[in-house]
Amino acid sequence: MSKKDEYIKRLESILETYRDFQRKAKYNDLSDLPKEDRKSLVTTAQAFIFRTTSEESFYARELKRIIAEKPALHSHTSEVMGIVASLKNDLESGALELDADQRESLADPAGVNILDLKLKLGVLEFIVAALFALCFTLIFAIIKILGLEIYWSALWPYLLMFFGLAFSGMYIVLPTIQISRKVGPNVKDIYNEFILEFSGKSKLGKIKTVGSILLGIAAVISLLVSLLPYLDKYL
Repeated sequence: MSKKDEYIKRLESILETYRDFQRKAKYNDLSDLPKEDRKSLVTTAQAFIFRTTSEESFYARELKRIIAEKPALHSHTSEVMGIVASLKNDLESGALELDADQRESLADPAGVNILDLKLKLGVLEFIVAALFALCFTLIFAIIKILGLEIYWSALWPYLLMFFGLAFSGMYIVLPTIQISRKVGPNVKDIYNEFILEFSGKSKLGKIKTVGSILLGIAAVISLLVSLLPYLDKYL
């Protein structure tokens, strides 16, 4: 039996357990059944999805979003089972292929490679840090060689502008471009998908995104302030 068949069989076993619960339950949300049994079912499904598709896959992100939005066990059980059924159907139909390690390729159904995006962000973070260190070192060396004084009050708006544009580009512009490739050019669809992905991020990921938005706003304000003296000449 191939790994793919093993996965399908395991998913079917989870769904069969869920169907058995449905036959025993008085209520559609299974709330009258023992909580430990329902919790075991959801936890098994969650662990299997994370293990076989990674925590950054489309299925895992949907699962985390649903549990976050509906934390009560009886509220999210059926939707979690819906994700299990979707994963099983995609494997059976061939819509989802497994790579050489018998794992999902980590591209969601629209073909946006999540690993590729994470790699790009990691590389860009390194480049931004390296450029800042290089530029700061050169500026400091030139100032020292020329015997000039450093006026930080004049320098910090440009540093803020640099970091704001760099980080907003990494954590806002690049993900937005990737999302537009997935959902199309409609602004509302892009916004909804961005919020969906944001809700599935780790705490650190959320802090980076919010921080990048604030830095981007500060960079734009800093840019406008620095341009005001030049604009006054033409207005």
